[in-house]
Amino acid sequence: MTNNHVLDKEEVAVYSTAEFNYQTDENNVLCQSTIFRLDPDKLFITDKRLDFTIVAVQEFSGDNRRLTDFGHLKLSPNLNIMENEYVSIIQHPQGGHKAVTVRENRVKFLSEDFIHYVTDTQPGSSGSPVFNDQWVVVALHHSGVRDPNDRTQWVANEGIRISSILKHLDALIDHSE
Repeated sequence: MTNNHVLDKEEVAVYSTAEFNYQTDENNVLCQSTIFRLDPDKLFITDKRLDFTIVAVQEFSGDNRRLTDFGHLKLSPNLNIMENEYVSIIQHPQGGHKAVTVRENRVKFLSEDFIHYVTDTQPGSSGSPVFNDQWVVVALHHSGVRDPNDRTQWVANEGIRISSILKHLDALIDHSE
């Protein structure tokens, strides 16, 4: 899963990849990463309003590693988060190695589909998972929020609530039957 503004067309996904383990270890040594091709012919769902894209990933990498070796994040449609709770983000700012912003990232505002939180992100962090304190995904990071009185200032970040994405997917399934 990523954002629609990152990957909006199947034609682009055909030539795109997902890189796993793109990080440094505890000694700041680059880890061996693994690259998988995406498989939009198998699954490609996108929504511009909620700014998400879900695309299948091929089962084997170019170096014959299995996708299942890397695990996955479970998503819950019934998860509630409240203002003033804390969130954490695992991101790749500016396309760099994995960075984790932990804990002191307070939720400032909630709407039906979106969550605003204060945390340190940079361009390139779009598509990052936003976790609650139990390390359950609560949102998909997608943009910064500008101050309405001073458009040069950023006041928060915004993520799409996972419950809204799952609700949207559920409606797609209901309409296809």
